[in-house]
Amino acid sequence: LSTIPPSLLVNVAIVQGSNGVASPLWVGCVGLAMYWQVMYGTIIYVLSFVFNRRYVGKSTLEVCLFVGVSNSLWFIFPTVGIYACVCMLRDGNMDVFQGP
Repeated sequence: LSTIPPSLLVNVAIVQGSNGVASPLWVGCVGLAMYWQVMYGTIIYVLSFVFNRRYVGKSTLEVCLFVGVSNSLWFIFPTVGIYACVCMLRDGNMDVFQGP
């Protein structure tokens, strides 16, 4: 539940751009914290899966599909979000969301 309000803030900021209700600094800081929380949770899950040997008794294909592929989404997309937030903080605007 703690990621819903920040997600809404980031989504509204993306849609409204620099003319939005929140400054790029605020959106970048809140988004950075939110995306880090999501990525950190994924890292903890994968490490606990490995350290607790939850892979025992499962085939390599099962582990790769159900743990690797599904959790890679929760690692890759927050990484892209962190990049976008760092760009917002560095540039002081939301141009990172503009197309070429």
